[in-house]
Amino acid sequence: MECALALDIGGTKVAAALVTAAGQFAARAARRWNPRESDSAWQALVEAAETAIQAQPGSRLVGIGVGAPAVVERQAGVIVWAPNIPAWDHFPLGERLEAHFHCPVRVDFDGHMATLGEHWLGAGRGVDDLALMAVGTGIGGGIISGGRLLRGVLGLAGAVGWMRVGLPPTCRAGEPFYPGWEERSSRQGFLESLAAGPAILARANHLAGSSPRYADTPAVFAACRRGESSACQAVEEAAWALGVAAGNLVSTVGCRRVILGGGVGEEADLLLPTMRRVMAEYAQPWVGKRAEIVPAELGNAAGLAGAARLVWTVGQA
Repeated sequence: MECALALDIGGTKVAAALVTAAGQFAARAARRWNPRESDSAWQALVEAAETAIQAQPGSRLVGIGVGAPAVVERQAGVIVWAPNIPAWDHFPLGERLEAHFHCPVRVDFDGHMATLGEHWLGAGRGVDDLALMAVGTGIGGGIISGGRLLRGVLGLAGAVGWMRVGLPPTCRAGEPFYPGWEERSSRQGFLESLAAGPAILARANHLAGSSPRYADTPAVFAACRRGESSACQAVEEAAWALGVAAGNLVSTVGCRRVILGGGVGEEADLLLPTMRRVMAEYAQPWVGKRAEIVPAELGNAAGLAGAARLVWTVGQA
């Protein structure tokens, strides 16, 4: 059976899958990693890939597709700049993978891969004009216009984490959003500093008081479901910021659908009501009334599906 090996690189783990040309997942694997240690990160990537391959004996690799949260030199397969993976700045990932697995490799921006995946197999099926907001450790995304992925001159079109949306109206004037917020905003992007998973966690703990109350972002969402005020405010503020960004997207590119994905996007039921209200308020009125925000369908498989699609559509995607 011919398969593409898809690799989806995240801030804390790497996932691998074998995917057929019809979009069937034949095998999957994942490994946690330390993004600050180049060798251990590489080893985790190889282990995840080999585990997936070994789970489907007899499969033949036609190529490898990789989605990375980074500025990528696509022709050379080089990770140029990866703010969430500092050990891999200027890392020749494509060359290393080709030498290890002996097949063609394509490396691309992970936001675009998740967008391709949802357009191919998920919430974007049959929609030729859409945008994806992938909200997790960071915030990435992508845009499909006229059925084709918009890359932009540097291959980063749709990197919405850097969008400036302003502070939520619930913030007190002159008060930091959370300790260290201004530094994070300048380093990782304004929207990302407000609404990515680590930002939601930092804001909730800041609102809760001097000692950290929540251990991680899932704990914040769980507390929000219980009605805890600090968690609810942090989630509501993130939804407000994401809603403004969605309004900017539909106004600028004229898409008819915005897809909310990523790990934070899996909490869509808590985020979408505010996002939809705010998008309608901030978007160009005619477009805003006709655009929609929907949850992603593929979950953490979106990036894998897109990376596989990259292999199967060589010369097109």
